[in-house]
Amino acid sequence: MASWLTLWLTMLGTNLLLVGFLIAMGAWQAKHPPAYRPDSLRQFGWGWNLSGYRSAMSKKNADTWEFANRNIGRRALRTGLIGLPVVVLAMLPLLGRSENVVGVGGTVLMAVVCVGIFVPMVQTERSLRATFTRDGARRDRSGRRPTTGTRASQSRGTGRDPRSPRRGTR
Repeated sequence: MASWLTLWLTMLGTNLLLVGFLIAMGAWQAKHPPAYRPDSLRQFGWGWNLSGYRSAMSKKNADTWEFANRNIGRRALRTGLIGLPVVVLAMLPLLGRSENVVGVGGTVLMAVVCVGIFVPMVQTERSLRATFTRDGARRDRSGRRPTTGTRASQSRGTGRDPRSPRRGTR
């Protein structure tokens, strides 16, 4: 077998392995997010707590944890399914080229796939910020903060956010 073909197959296999990891991890995590155990989230050890999407926002409570892990699973699965034909189509023009062209092209494609692994993380963090407040309370459908339990509703009974401008007063 020609050496360029061996290199081409190796590059194709490596890129498909990265995309396959995204698909497998995404499918698994979307269906089976890891359990929320707040006592072990601060520790780095062996076992279950090595898995899961971990950011400051995702570790606020069980609701943010499950939302973040299911969300990143769905987004990683989608990114992997989009990346699968992209990898194959990007490698096809390199078929029959010299070893240098195949090596550089495959490496550039590999770098693009590796950057693509971080896209679901950024999207999940944005979704977390849009769905939850800073302290982990779920926002209502309009995106506003919940009014029950805030300082304004407890002190005055108005349910008004103290940071919003007053209306009708001079």
